[in-house]
This record gives sequence, C-alpha cells and structure tokens, in this order.
Amino acid sequence: MITNKNYHQHLLHSLYQQRGVATLFVSLMMLFSLTMIAVFTAKTNVTEHLVAANDYRAKQALEAAQAGIEQGQAEIMELQTTNVNGYLQLDQIDGNTDILQGFIDLDTDVNFFRVTGTPGTLPNNSTYSLTYENVDRTGGAFDPSIDNYLVRVTSVGTSDDGSGIKQMEQLIMLVPLLANAPDAALTTKDEVTISGNVHIYNMITDVAVRAGGTYLESGAAKTHTTIFPFDDKDLNVVQNDASYSTMTGDQFFFSFFGQSKSEIKAQATQIICNNCNASLGGLTGQVIWVNPTTTGNTPRVNANTTIGSATQPVILIIEGGANGFTFNGNAEIFGLLYVIGDWDNSGGGSAAITGAAVAEGHFDGTGTPAPTYDATILNRLNGMGTIARIPGSWKDF
Repeated sequence: MITNKNYHQHLLHSLYQQRGVATLFVSLMMLFSLTMIAVFTAKTNVTEHLVAANDYRAKQALEAAQAGIEQGQAEIMELQTTNVNGYLQLDQIDGNTDILQGFIDLDTDVNFFRVTGTPGTLPNNSTYSLTYENVDRTGGAFDPSIDNYLVRVTSVGTSDDGSGIKQMEQLIMLVPLLANAPDAALTTKDEVTISGNVHIYNMITDVAVRAGGTYLESGAAKTHTTIFPFDDKDLNVVQNDASYSTMTGDQFFFSFFGQSKSEIKAQATQIICNNCNASLGGLTGQVIWVNPTTTGNTPRVNANTTIGSATQPVILIIEGGANGFTFNGNAEIFGLLYVIGDWDNSGGGSAAITGAAVAEGHFDGTGTPAPTYDATILNRLNGMGTIARIPGSWKDF
C-alpha cells in the first residue's frame, strides 16, 4: 500500500528523471545547432574563398587582356613602315613577309586574313595572346581601298593558373598626317608668277597649278599636262580659287593636314638650319619641320642634295623668313614640300620636286624649281601618321 508520503517521493523522483531527459534533449539540440552553424560557416568561408579566388583570377585575365590590347597597339606603332601603296605595313610581326604582305596595306592575295602577334607574360604570370585581322567594312569582297585602313586586334588574357579567361577586341586604324593631298603639282593660297626656265608638270590629274590668286608666266616658263595643247595655261591652270584665297594661313594648312601647325610640328623631326644641305640630305620616310637658325632668315638647299626617295618620300615643311625657302642647284625632293608664308625662289640648276609643292602665300619662281606631280609618291605619304583606337569599337567577352 502506497502512502501519501511514498507517493509524493515517487512523484518527485519521476519529475527529476524527466528534467534530466529534457536537459539532455536541449543540450543535444544546442550541440546540433552549433555543429550546423560551424558547418555552414566553414562552407561559407570556403565559398567566399572560391569566389574571391575566382574574382582574382578573372581580374588577372582581364588585366592580361587589357595589357594585350595595349601591346597590340604599341606593336603596330613600332613596326609602322610605308610601302608603295601608302598604307601601313606590318611585315615584321611574325617575320614572314609573304603572310603579312599588306597587313594594313594592299594584300597581294586580295583576301582578308588573320595573323598572330607577339604573346606576352605579365609579372603575376598571367598571359595574353594576340591576333590581328583585316576588317570587312563593306560586307562583301575584299576592297583594298577600304578594308586596309582598319585592323581588329584581339587579345585573350589568361590567369596564372589557366582558370580565368577574358577576350577583348579593339579596332585600330591609321590616321594619315596628310589628310588631303593636293591635286596639283604646285598649289598656292595666293598668286603664282613663274619665269625663266621653270616647268611644272602634272600628267596625272592634269592640274599643273592651283592658285588662290592670279597666274602669270613669262619667258620659257611653262606648265605641262596631258591635255592638248599640252602647255596651254588656260586648260591646265586653276587660278583665282576663292576656296583658298579667303582662307587664313592656318586654315590653309589645316585643309591639307587636318591638324594645326603645332600638332604636326610636335610629330615631326625638327631641324634648325640656314644652309640645310647637310642637315636635310639623305633624310627619308619622315615628316621634317625646318626653322632657320635666326628668325627671319631663309633656309636654303642649293647643292647636290637629295631629300626623300621614290620609295620613302618625306613631308618637308619650311617655316622660313620673308622669302620662304631657297631651293636651286641640283637638289631634289621626293614627297610633299610645304612652305609656310610666301615663297620667292630663284636660281639656276636642275632643282626638282617629285610629288607636289604647296606655298601658304604666293609663289614667285625664276629658273627653278620644276615641280612634277606624282600620285604614287603622295599615296606613300599616307603611311605617315598616327595609330588610333576607334571610339566605341572596344568589346569584351
């Protein structure tokens, strides 16, 4: 028989046992929760580490691809030369001139093509690879006159462990320094007066002289074109061209070069000389800006001096004194001669200009020179210029 006292003791004992089970259950639940939190935290840390690592590798690949684009543009600029067609030529990129003949110039196979540039490795061991290819601007057959001015540079960047890959593309083009070549053997902003034995030839466009002012010839001086009669100044001379005569000197300069004088001068080889035979003789394939030793003096070339060549012509800009430039004797220039200001030239000999001559003021020639228009040589000057990225053409993948 269970008395009340025994019953109460039994009940208390049962309650103590139940409280122990509850405590154990709560403890187990807390342990489970802590374990799950630890597992979740560890998993989160691993995930964050993987994300951080992936982000790091992706940034490595991105930076490598960007470095490749920069290297591609620098490589094009470094290897820039001119050829017979005046376009940019990059025959040295892979050392195989047969493959690269006409890379951004006239492709002898008249096809689009893709070539490999120089790969690179960054200090963090990420790498990039480069390819260059013509850009089909017309959507049809290869057109050298259009498709040779543009090149697509493709750079593929890879992280140091190879897990991150990024591809970028950039269109790059050649911007010629001579934006608009003259169409006449002699072009002036103002009048032209020739006498003595000055002869001016243009057998290509049939414009021997284009002058903003009047044209006057006397003595044995003549102009020559393919138009019969071949020396008829009324047929092969354009005079009183208002589009030139109304310009300022700076505007006249800009109409040919598309840039200001200061911009072109900054890109040119600058030479200071009065007697310029030794300083200019033998220079080829470049833009040359000449100033006299003393302000107001007239630079002169009057000896057996050759400036430029048929394959590597020059752009020769003379910033001279009151008479502009003295060019006589047996001197010869291949390319474009541009005289800032008036140009009063006299003297004997057989001085010749093959390409074209331009005077920013008037031209008064007695005896020499003999300008001969040569479209092939002027086209070669197109290869002188700057390499520029086309805005909005950048892509990444």
